[in-house]
Amino acid sequence: METLLLGIVLGLAIGFGCRWFDIPLPSPPNLVGALLVVSMTLGFLTANTLLAPSPANVHASHGASTLLAGLKASAH
Repeated sequence: METLLLGIVLGLAIGFGCRWFDIPLPSPPNLVGALLVVSMTLGFLTANTLLAPSPANVHASHGASTLLAGLKASAH
């Protein structure tokens, strides 16, 4: 939670500083562009959560790699 708040405060400070010193904004200058960035980030995080290996898949892949290693050893 502290990291989220720190990120929001830092983003606001960077935006304020860019406007104050007339530095081009390092993000889209309108709300639709900013929402596009937010939606891409949320999509990435959702896919990352859904595609993360579950313990059952990790066990299955470990079994497959063990089987593959056994096949390679028996071939030599």
